[in-house]
Amino acid sequence: MGSQQIIDAVTRVRFDMGVSPWTSRVLAEYCESGRYGEHVPRMVEIYRRKRDAMLAALDERCAKYARWSSPQGGFFLWLELSEGVNPERLFETAWEEGVGYVGGKAFYDDGGGANYIRLCYSNVAESEIPVAIQRLGRALERSAS
Repeated sequence: MGSQQIIDAVTRVRFDMGVSPWTSRVLAEYCESGRYGEHVPRMVEIYRRKRDAMLAALDERCAKYARWSSPQGGFFLWLELSEGVNPERLFETAWEEGVGYVGGKAFYDDGGGANYIRLCYSNVAESEIPVAIQRLGRALERSAS
């Protein structure tokens, strides 16, 4: 049986002009079936492995250019760029290396955050993470003064 709080929340979103009532009902049924409770621990383990793969690759390749901490949940890692890394140049060089990220400015309403980047590990295959971080490492190196 799904949590009544989750079922109520899923049912409410059908009025947001973007989520179909049918999709909401399917999700509610899934939660009620008890399968949601079985699914969450499997997903937590998958995301934990991806997070750990990214952390290991960052330690190996990027420690000279940024620092970060290990998140206890979520789908993202935040990196604080070292003083010598030019954030604008990094965005360009990362793109050239085939790596995308969201710059920290997107999350600050006061114009701050220029020396932060957010990396997503949830939407990348675990096997691709080391290669992506190698590319990011090259971009960081090219962007450092």
